[in-house]
Amino acid sequence: MTSTADAVGYELRDNGVAVLTLNRPDRLNAWGMDLAVPFYRLIDEADADEAVRVIVVTGAGRGFCAGADLSGGGATSTESLGDDLGNTDENALGAILGERQPYTLTALRKPVIAAINGPCIGFGFTLALMCDVRFAAASAKFGWVLLPSKVSRGSCRGWWGPRPPRTCCCRAVSSTRPRPPGSVW
Repeated sequence: MTSTADAVGYELRDNGVAVLTLNRPDRLNAWGMDLAVPFYRLIDEADADEAVRVIVVTGAGRGFCAGADLSGGGATSTESLGDDLGNTDENALGAILGERQPYTLTALRKPVIAAINGPCIGFGFTLALMCDVRFAAASAKFGWVLLPSKVSRGSCRGWWGPRPPRTCCCRAVSSTRPRPPGSVW
């Protein structure tokens, strides 16, 4: 498991492209506090840096982001989410997903590009939708588990903020299948 210090890689290229890499390939870059804190710190730094012209978000290894990491135990496990996921405590979601909302990306001064290189599921799907542009490799797969619960509403629709995406899928799809216009290139 990667330490918090290197859970998110950062590279500023000569052409003004800042590349943020979710760096937990052993867990398909599943999102947890160890990613959330450095991710949003680096996003803020890149947005404030005049040398940065565009921000690219991608994942290390074979996945973009496989969703929330529910393997941590305690406040970051499936046990803390309630038996039917309908009784989810907002604090439990915050412990898993972080204190900031994904729609933070929509308020940046710089354009944000998602370079989706593999599975993009759940929270990873939300993160990609918050980016201004999404490019997907042929190996990319998208999925969302929609449940009639607070988890689905809180971690997807409710977090889109002022700019909801135009498209959303409710099953795993491949990037090689036909897609709605404006979703992913």
